[in-house]
Amino acid sequence: MPTLIARLTSLAMISVAAAIVIYLATVITASTVQQERRARAAFTQHVSDQIDDLVNRAVRDMHTVAAFLQGSTRLTEADIHAFTDRAGMFDDSPGVRGLGLGALLTADDRPALARSPDSRRNEWGSPPTPTPTDSAGVTAPLFYAAAPEGRDSIAGFDMASSPDRLAAILAARDSGEVKVTSPVTLSLDGPEDPASVLFLMVLEDGPRLAVDIGAAPIVIALGVTPALALQDGPEGRGDTPRVIDVMDITEAGRPRALFHAPNHDEDTAAILETRLSVLDRLWRIRFIDPVGGAGITNRTLVIDLELLALLLLAVLAYVIDASLRRRDSLQRRVDARTADLTTLNANLREAAHQAKTANIAKSEFLANMSHELRTPLNAIIGFSDTMAHGVHGPLPAAYVEYAGHIHRSGTHLLELIDQVLDLSRIEAGRLDLERSANTMRDTVDAVITVLADTAHRKGLVLANRTDRMHTLYVDHRRVRQALFNVIGNAIKFTAQGSITVSNQCGGGWHRILVEDTGIGMSTDDIACALRPFGQVHGNPLIRLREGTGLGLSLSAEIMRLHRGRLDIVSCPGRGTTVILAFPADDSNPGHACAPDGHPTEALGAPPDATTHGDEVRASP
Repeated sequence: MPTLIARLTSLAMISVAAAIVIYLATVITASTVQQERRARAAFTQHVSDQIDDLVNRAVRDMHTVAAFLQGSTRLTEADIHAFTDRAGMFDDSPGVRGLGLGALLTADDRPALARSPDSRRNEWGSPPTPTPTDSAGVTAPLFYAAAPEGRDSIAGFDMASSPDRLAAILAARDSGEVKVTSPVTLSLDGPEDPASVLFLMVLEDGPRLAVDIGAAPIVIALGVTPALALQDGPEGRGDTPRVIDVMDITEAGRPRALFHAPNHDEDTAAILETRLSVLDRLWRIRFIDPVGGAGITNRTLVIDLELLALLLLAVLAYVIDASLRRRDSLQRRVDARTADLTTLNANLREAAHQAKTANIAKSEFLANMSHELRTPLNAIIGFSDTMAHGVHGPLPAAYVEYAGHIHRSGTHLLELIDQVLDLSRIEAGRLDLERSANTMRDTVDAVITVLADTAHRKGLVLANRTDRMHTLYVDHRRVRQALFNVIGNAIKFTAQGSITVSNQCGGGWHRILVEDTGIGMSTDDIACALRPFGQVHGNPLIRLREGTGLGLSLSAEIMRLHRGRLDIVSCPGRGTTVILAFPADDSNPGHACAPDGHPTEALGAPPDATTHGDEVRASP
């Protein structure tokens, strides 16, 4: 009965959840469609505002120039240049390419122009004499010009040489307002440059120029390149603006390009279009749909998610029903297993308590024994050394030899006790590092100085090639202890050749490398050597060397305390390389160390390893 009630309850909850999913999907779909419409309308207005801003800036600049001219008398080209510099016209108005002043001359006005050749020549050289290009004999030469690129080939240009420009000039004269031409190519530009437009304004009672033009009206021409103002577009992104192109479509069947976005593939995006009236001309602007295919994708995604949710609910219903069937049997099994685990946990807690007690007892025993053993050992070592050197008088040769054996044995036992105590402290977490800045070469030198005599007696070359300027922030005494163990092992297991100590920095690690030409090790040998009290008994050459079996394992633990590692690269019969790797961090930034990497990544194999045996890489 409880299972049946649970099944009915689950079915009711799943039905309610399905109804909620369908309702939410419907609401979200309707909201998505409405948001798409709003986004398109807002973006269209944004594009229109961008074009309007371009036009309004140009008209504002034209009125600013007109106000300057009407407040001036007998202007020179230098005055125009000074005005454009002060007004920052070419800096503050996007796309403004040049400003020109000319006159609308008829046949009656040209004699006055001809009477002032000296003033024209002194002002800007000898420009071409304007000639009429229309049936009425009207010309509109530019006398003064200012542009960031310079004025070459601008002054003297007849703006009335094109019927389209002449019509715009006459319309500006008749209306007294600013007019804009159809797309033109500025004399400063080449055939591959984007098209421009001229904003025109005519002053019937304008100022007098240094050039005598009689009573002819003054023509103000402002050259604007829309592409320069729109190339970053509204919400544009570098070289892929959202505005695709701008076309002048005033003349039916004769569209003229004003702007086209570079590096744009029209096939990859939905396109929207709007048309704007720009000073009696009609511009068509096409731009990327901000929603486009994403809107359909969003609606499809909502439907897909709805179907997926219903499918998941159906699967959930099946799973719940199957789970309820299994629950009863599982509950019985769980109860039985819980009882077993309770008993097992009690036994484990007791075992853990006993292990902790034993570990504490071991640590206390080692600490006490080390103290009790060190005191008599120090006495044995001291007295045997005194006897061996005959401090209180000469001894027979046999007794001197015996005293030497006693001294070496006592020193060996003291070393073993120290290493056992250090391992015990590390395992108990009671060994703290005392870090300080240390030059690696000085640290290595201190170890080599102690071991040099031993290496010399064996005929080995012991070389220190570490970087004198390489400084690390480490526990000097512990690192020296680790190096002493590693270099001492290298001397011990090298019959002839050399031991070289060097350093590397890279891959996120600082490394000290101890390379020898000794007998080398296999994978099993390395694993054995890295265990506490581990000695490689399988190799008769190694068995002949005395040792405690704690040196490498203790060195590896010291490196672990420094958050580093001890790696061994070896090849039987071809030598061994031991790497003490310290991580490059805030304390040890090092020389050009990368943030990641394994300490042995940049290390090559021992010489001829590929032809004389398999190289072994291992770490604790």
